Amino acid sequence: MLPSSDQIRAARGLLNWSIRQLSEASNVSVASLKRIEGQGDTTVRRDTVEAIVRTFRAHGVRFSFCADGTADVSRSGPTRPKQVT
Repeated sequence: MLPSSDQIRAARGLLNWSIRQLSEASNVSVASLKRIEGQGDTTVRRDTVEAIVRTFRAHGVRFSFCADGTADVSRSGPTRPKQVT
């Protein structure tokens, strides 16, 4: 299952990336990303969306899909040590 346009926007937000940053990291054009995020464009090739997902996964973003059709976007990564005061 591929992420929706809302999930792609959310994943980009978790990384605090601009569309241009995602474009550079995923080798997907800014125009394609805008179509995917803005219109949920279903005419975009599957391998384009898969390239976006691979890029997010490489940067610690995870997409989880449930049987009931709901989905979650989360970020994993190194935990910060608690500061001792």
